Amino acid sequence: MNLSVKSSFFYNHLGYSMKKIAFFILVAFISAFSFTQSSSADITTEVIDESGNQVEANVTITNTGTNLTRTESTDEEGFAQFSAVPAGNYLISINAPGYNRYSSEVSISAGDNSVLARIISSGLEDVVVTAFIEKSLNFESNETGIKVDVDDLYFRTPQSRSLENIMLLAPQATFNQEFGIPSVSGSTSAENGFYINGFNVVNQVSLLGYESVPFDFIDTVDVKAGGFQAEFGKVTGGLTYVTTRSGTNEFEAKLRVRYAPDALAWDQPNTYIADNDADEFDSYAYSVMFSGPIVEDRLFYSVIANPSTSRQFFAGETSGRGYKYDSRNATYAAKIDAYFDDNNILELTYFNNSTRRNERTYAWTSSTNTLGDQVGDTPTVQPFGGETYIASFTSVINDVFSLNYLYGETGTDTTAILGETGCNIVRDYSGIGGGELGVNFNMGCWTDTLQSVTVTENYVNKLTFDVDVENHFIRFGYEQEVVKVRDATETVGNTTKGIYYYDAPQINDNFPSYYFTDTCATWPVPAGASVECDADPTTPIVVAIGYQTGGNFKGENSAFFIQDSIQVSDNWLLNVGLRWDTFTNFTGTADASPFIDSENNLNIRLGATWDVKGDNSEKMGLFLGNYRNQLALNTAVRLAGGEYYFLNYYEWGGEYTNDRYQYPIFNEADELTAVDDTPYDDRKQNAYYEDYGDTNVDVAELTSTNVKPSSTTEFIWSYDWNDIDGWAFGVSYTYREMDTVMEDILTDQAVYRDWCPANGISAADCYSVTDGAHHYVIANPGEDVTYSTPDFSAFTGNARDTISLTAEQLGYIKPERTYHAVDFTFEKTWDRYFISGSATVMSLKGTYEGGVDSRSGQDDYGITEAYDHPESDFYNYGLLPNHRDFKANVFGGYDITDNISFGYSFRYESARYYSCQGALPNYYRTDGPTGGFPSTFYSTGFSYNFCHGNIVPRGQGFKGDELYSLDTSFNFKIDDSSFIQINMFNPFNLKGVDQYQNTGEVSAGEVWERYQQPLSYVSPRQIILEYVKTF
Repeated sequence: MNLSVKSSFFYNHLGYSMKKIAFFILVAFISAFSFTQSSSADITTEVIDESGNQVEANVTITNTGTNLTRTESTDEEGFAQFSAVPAGNYLISINAPGYNRYSSEVSISAGDNSVLARIISSGLEDVVVTAFIEKSLNFESNETGIKVDVDDLYFRTPQSRSLENIMLLAPQATFNQEFGIPSVSGSTSAENGFYINGFNVVNQVSLLGYESVPFDFIDTVDVKAGGFQAEFGKVTGGLTYVTTRSGTNEFEAKLRVRYAPDALAWDQPNTYIADNDADEFDSYAYSVMFSGPIVEDRLFYSVIANPSTSRQFFAGETSGRGYKYDSRNATYAAKIDAYFDDNNILELTYFNNSTRRNERTYAWTSSTNTLGDQVGDTPTVQPFGGETYIASFTSVINDVFSLNYLYGETGTDTTAILGETGCNIVRDYSGIGGGELGVNFNMGCWTDTLQSVTVTENYVNKLTFDVDVENHFIRFGYEQEVVKVRDATETVGNTTKGIYYYDAPQINDNFPSYYFTDTCATWPVPAGASVECDADPTTPIVVAIGYQTGGNFKGENSAFFIQDSIQVSDNWLLNVGLRWDTFTNFTGTADASPFIDSENNLNIRLGATWDVKGDNSEKMGLFLGNYRNQLALNTAVRLAGGEYYFLNYYEWGGEYTNDRYQYPIFNEADELTAVDDTPYDDRKQNAYYEDYGDTNVDVAELTSTNVKPSSTTEFIWSYDWNDIDGWAFGVSYTYREMDTVMEDILTDQAVYRDWCPANGISAADCYSVTDGAHHYVIANPGEDVTYSTPDFSAFTGNARDTISLTAEQLGYIKPERTYHAVDFTFEKTWDRYFISGSATVMSLKGTYEGGVDSRSGQDDYGITEAYDHPESDFYNYGLLPNHRDFKANVFGGYDITDNISFGYSFRYESARYYSCQGALPNYYRTDGPTGGFPSTFYSTGFSYNFCHGNIVPRGQGFKGDELYSLDTSFNFKIDDSSFIQINMFNPFNLKGVDQYQNTGEVSAGEVWERYQQPLSYVSPRQIILEYVKTF
């Protein structure tokens, strides 16, 4: 079996030679990956004789499934080019004057590596000559990664049915537990691209996740770790391209049943946040797929339905609640292929991955693993997914020119339907409601903390042209993507009442933070509130919080690209590409209010390949290029959304309602007041619209005028050997360096120390504006910043003031992220057994992980806390969370008998290096490099590289576990059309910890008891049963 090229050996007998001279005909099929032609490839054939001279010939390709046929004559160089060839099995025929006609079969998939066909004849009569097809090397691409045929991979080996699992088979992909999506080539989980039949399906709000097609509808998956051509942009990580199934002239029906019972699943060890020994999980899924012709040779279909049910229970030790999830879903997909003729093809793809999950909440007693009464009467319904439409039209106009137009759209609505919409959150810290003093005790009928609305629409138009002229194969085109999002979040229940807390927590802008005292007198008030206790200072307090934020947002991404593959000599091919990206985020659906506008970002891609021996058996490649990541709409949602936030305090007599709501009983007239005798309820920023309309924000004060999108430079050297007794080997070196980071940064210190004095504003007046983490700006950390604001108009007399700050004044260090990796790959093609794998030695160091933060789990791309304060940069250089010293994959299969086969998949990752994060020591607030500011200019959080009174640079807290994963499977063939598969995941029940707590303190200088404790373990032993029947 060959996982890189879906092919096999063919042995055909040739007729007698017409000439009494020996000859050698070489036919090389060089299949260049085409994302534009959604499921197609470009085939180049070369015909030469035994001496290496070009042979005039007619080359005919015929799709054995659809009968699509094309014929081309070789040019003066001996080449014949076939553009935009649909994926499938092909019969390749060579007809040269004076030679016998030769035909052989090969399978072509979108993104295939090259295929090499050789025939050798002695030219003597009565001599039978063997022809064969073998894996060759793709000289038109410098891409690294892995490509798999899904049916072959999952029949031969045990694998979880997810794209994430396939990604982890790629040499440079590492596991990331925090976000569930692998890191590729040193990037974060939010820097990857995902395509289905040429359409970008990445979650445009967070850049984490994607719209998934029913897994059984997938034909091939191509995971690209680097070396992308100019056609591909908007990613600085890896790129995963999915091609779905198509129909042929042969009718086929397939049934797949998959059962994962809880009785055959073991439990993880318990952690301090979860009672894993109480977990339950049952799932049952089946898929029914039909494909075939509607009109023979011209119109084909492929459809699938994938119903599934699952039941899950898990319990939180610290939350005191248990959760039951029940899902009954039916996802489905369809694809139509219309061949108007052999040169004009229309592909239509549709899939619906909408799912709904019912969530019920129960009381839970951790000490006895006892499930109590249900909280609330009605379950919360959480929807996922949506509908996707893709249309792709390809026209081969002549031997030189072809074009493709692609249109795609997807829509999702993940608005939760809350079961208990009238129940406000009630948390008791007083001990009066039944809990302990100072410890959270949940009361009332609420089941959710926030209710949200997220509706996303994504539209893509892409036009690509291919030109094949002399020694050039040129691809150029234009793409435009428009994303619309309606996003809103608010506290549950009646938001005029908000969330009730008995006995007064400290509240700050990081809603909510829990630091609790027992009386009004010792209650730490919010910054700037100066709440006076007008009543008896021993009176308990009720805090009412309400929070609403949201609006409509739009993003536009567009690009021009051109790529030229130039055959500069017989053995050297040069790839030159340019791409111009424009990224724009709007705060509303109208184009008049761009929040971020970054135009004409140039990306350069330079590659070269060398056919070392001139026979396609060895290849050396070089690549140098840069990539830019697209803007996450979450940036606009978080920074430019309309917001309303209230925080009110009341005296409380210690009683609550005797009903399901259990609201605290208090008199709203007894509201505690600030020093100016006005209720502290004026924390309103911008405007919040009930209908989630366009927000009315001042975008000029939120974005630096010179901001650029995040970018990365990559260099790759590679060397590949092919067909060494059925083996293929490769070695490569990859270097990546982050050039630019786009993040939100806090400017208050520099404004207070530098800008205000330079503009004649007193320290007191400046402090009245900048106090309390006032001004965040989207900028490039480590570079100068310029923005305008009306905040100082009372002191300068200007309607707006332009604030320009140098990098030195701001005090942020230019972010660093440097990645080195050496990969070794090997593969043995199928001959009763196969084996494939890779080993990677890597180094990933820097000061910035990239867009999201695995240390804290913060998934707000581009607005993490990394640059909330200059002190975050102190001792911040070190090994990043996605670093692994070493990683290895080995997977394969073996036919024990004609009817029984065995498969295995092994993965190893060395330990992750964790930090120890804590509070900023007082020294740095007074005498350090940024010391001397008022106390409110420093964070009270625990995300600094100081721990237990010591300096602990990034990644030097402790080492995690080495992670091993060994899975096995047995296939039992019932007959030629059906089999049973038994998958045993983690059969030895290895218990490695895949995520630890790296917060070292929650009180300055004191060791937090939870530090270094496990948060989760690798998946435990599980047996999954599967039955497949083809009709």
